[in-house]
Amino acid sequence: MMVLFPLMGHAFEGSLEKDVQKDLEQGQAIVETIHKKLQTGSSVSAEIAQLKKSVENIRISNLLMEERFKLAYPKDVYIPVTSDR
Repeated sequence: MMVLFPLMGHAFEGSLEKDVQKDLEQGQAIVETIHKKLQTGSSVSAEIAQLKKSVENIRISNLLMEERFKLAYPKDVYIPVTSDR
């Protein structure tokens, strides 16, 4: 079972980045819709709710990418210094 985890990690490697990109694009479209609706005096409460959801998705994806980076590049990796000069 443990052998599958590294394989699964590689399978989903680009997924987070794609999700963030999708959420950013969706957020931009929502902001444009909000801007248009505000100019006409229409209600934007539904769009604000959608935007908050996109922001939360981006925040969660960012946390997951940070954790993945920490696991891939730990700070406390010991690199021995040799005197091969």
